[in-house]
Amino acid sequence: MSDLLNNVELQFFYDIYADKPSGWRGPASASAHSGLLTAVSRLVGARYFVELGTGTGIGTRAFLRCARETDGHVWSIDHEERLGKKELEGDPRVTFVIGDTIEVGSRTGDWAKEKGEPPQHRAHALAVSAIWGKPDVVYVDSDHSYAHALAELRIWSKLNPKVVFADDTMDPNEPWGSPIQAVHDFCEESGWRYINVPVATGLAILVPPE
Repeated sequence: MSDLLNNVELQFFYDIYADKPSGWRGPASASAHSGLLTAVSRLVGARYFVELGTGTGIGTRAFLRCARETDGHVWSIDHEERLGKKELEGDPRVTFVIGDTIEVGSRTGDWAKEKGEPPQHRAHALAVSAIWGKPDVVYVDSDHSYAHALAELRIWSKLNPKVVFADDTMDPNEPWGSPIQAVHDFCEESGWRYINVPVATGLAILVPPE
């Protein structure tokens, strides 16, 4: 992990977009964004993925490409049914969970250790029990407010992923906000490291301390 942020392939992406204006959305920006998620996931040998915020399924598709190559799985959590779920829920390698990303994350350990599953949270329990201790990648792309993003980073990093992505990190003036300050503060307090790649609306890549 120590060399991931300096990896030649990753630096290639960074060099391409470093001179673009903040929040740049060139014609290939969505494709490059998806490609970066896939490329870094392959670099760390990821098999299991947790996506916080399904949205249109851009991240889901990127991770599914890896999951199909590695006999892995993607768990995508959102507080409501999104377009990505409607289009991809038939794929056996992805599990969609309707729920709050912080609630699901904070109760993951409890549910995984219980012999029974709380009936009122059965869908959550089935999903989080499957991922406890497993995820190689966590993708933060739900509520972009500072408090919510920071809570997600603190909670889901406890599952010891190899890499965490945080999306939309370039322009805090976007209507949906930017979690980049949460990323910075989380790394300051935890010892994680990050780079912010200015592809599309920004993608922060975080790696754990050694």
